[in-house]
Amino acid sequence: GKKNEAYPVLKSAIYYAPIKVNNSLNAFKGIDTGKLQDSLLHIAWGLYVNGDNKAAFKQFESFYKSSPHKEPIGLDELNAIRGQGFCLLKLEQFQQAKNKLESVLNNKDASQLKPVTTTFYSSTGISIPIYVDATTSLGWANYSLGDYKNAERNFRAVLAEYPHWVNARLGLAYTLKAAGNDSYKKEVTIVNKYAPGYGVFIPNLPANISKKAFASYNSGWVNIFAQKYDDAIEDFTN
Repeated sequence: GKKNEAYPVLKSAIYYAPIKVNNSLNAFKGIDTGKLQDSLLHIAWGLYVNGDNKAAFKQFESFYKSSPHKEPIGLDELNAIRGQGFCLLKLEQFQQAKNKLESVLNNKDASQLKPVTTTFYSSTGISIPIYVDATTSLGWANYSLGDYKNAERNFRAVLAEYPHWVNARLGLAYTLKAAGNDSYKKEVTIVNKYAPGYGVFIPNLPANISKKAFASYNSGWVNIFAQKYDDAIEDFTN
């Protein structure tokens, strides 16, 4: 009977435990999710960080569609589009991911979006923050599409400002190696310096490998970096 008092409590809970709240949100009968609109974006990001990319994409899409569309769009809506791009990249829908990410970066407010941060535990047992933004993700999308020139440009743009971002540094290493540039070895050394164990590098691929096989192979190594070993095994098997 005190629904109005429940909303601030739910918002706080969503902020600190988005997955748990999402799993039990239907139990809150009579709750107007419209009043939780801004907090539902936290659920989408929680799903993404938790690796549930399909569910996260749907949540980002739902948030965006239910938002009031004004011109220019708000920062939350822009963040939702970025989230869709991140999810599409993880789902190996590289061209769609590129389209979403480019639309974000073409927005004048893109620089206001904070990077997404996850944690990697290095081989030395030290926790390393891994930062990813729209430009880094666009670099990975371009790399996966075989557009090494633009991928290198994306990664170098990030590293010019944030030289310690190992995800972008690793992306540059992959790109240089794929383009036949031996300077990739220097980038791998830097990755291993900042995050020992994160810089595991793929061996040479056969020249006649198909695009589908390449995508699965690349996804396998990405999943190893993310410590998702069951997914990596499935990718390599495919």
